[in-house]
Amino acid sequence: MRNALTALWMVAASLLFFGLVLVYTASTAQRGGAAPVLFKQLIAAAAGLVMGAFCVTVDYRFWRSRAVLAALSAVAIASCLLVFKWDAVNGSRRWINIGGVSLQPSEFARIVMLMALAAWYSAIGPRSGEFVRGVLIPGGVAAAFIAPVLASPDLGATMVMCVGAASVMLAAGVRKRWIVIGGAVAMAVVAVMLVNNENKRARVMVTFNRFMGRATESAAAYHVEQSLEAFARGGMGGRGIGRSIQKNYYLPEANSDFIYAIAAEEFGIGATVSMVVAYMALLVCGIYIAYHANDRFGSFLALGATVTISFEAAFNIGMVTGCLPTKGIALPFASAGGSSLMASMVIVGLLASIGRASVDDNARRVIRDARIKYY
Repeated sequence: MRNALTALWMVAASLLFFGLVLVYTASTAQRGGAAPVLFKQLIAAAAGLVMGAFCVTVDYRFWRSRAVLAALSAVAIASCLLVFKWDAVNGSRRWINIGGVSLQPSEFARIVMLMALAAWYSAIGPRSGEFVRGVLIPGGVAAAFIAPVLASPDLGATMVMCVGAASVMLAAGVRKRWIVIGGAVAMAVVAVMLVNNENKRARVMVTFNRFMGRATESAAAYHVEQSLEAFARGGMGGRGIGRSIQKNYYLPEANSDFIYAIAAEEFGIGATVSMVVAYMALLVCGIYIAYHANDRFGSFLALGATVTISFEAAFNIGMVTGCLPTKGIALPFASAGGSSLMASMVIVGLLASIGRASVDDNARRVIRDARIKYY
């Protein structure tokens, strides 16, 4: 466990440092320069470190309290509903803007949702296989968090939350057929939204046509084409830091959703492969911590948190490389955006708290057994 915790911190620190470098170099073409963007990212990183350190210091079992969960859930759901007070940006209401500071509540709501589901399933134990206790009630809880995010509409955050909830349900012992049915319903809802949204439908068709080997000439394909151009320009060794061409208003969202493409162009394939290895290491560390957690609550929470952050990374990389439809999902630790960065640091803090509790409890168990043997 100690090795897993050490690896977790090293991977998170490496991704954070490299992410700050990427945000700076990818933002040099932004209006006003890279300094303001980097400053905001540094503030978010500092806040994320404080929040992560707080999560490590506090025993993770504290979050299982009904009163604490009720308070956190109320704040999280209210924050997700509060986004409707502000005007839509790019057709979606995702942010709360207060005093020039923007926060994306869905990033934190998914963590609270995972806490609530983990607490519920750890409490009901083997009754997770029942329909009412195992599916209906926790499904309603998850829906309370997901519904306002879906209505905003934010399909990316909705997918992340659904995948996290499904992973906890599957680990808790919910019958697979209910999860399959729930997934089918979710896909049907997404299909309806795609049919009624020409822009989203066009993005899906771009990916489909690419897999079918068909040429696609449309505005929806522009992001992917410019992203792949960045990979081609970077080659194996990269053009060098600060020498990206695509970030000069060719590639939209160069410092956020498509920052992985800038990493490929400036640092080469080696850097992008290293990032994939880092995210895979984060996944392995999280699963190891979940497997060796002292209780079901810690195990479910660690698994759900690990799956969500890994899914975000996998989807973003798949999107940037043209394997998945274009969607506004940030690359954890790397994309410009304070909410995503802080939420990622909170997840690392929770994983570290769960792993640390396991180490401490095992140490106390060894000391107790030694004393019993001695006396």
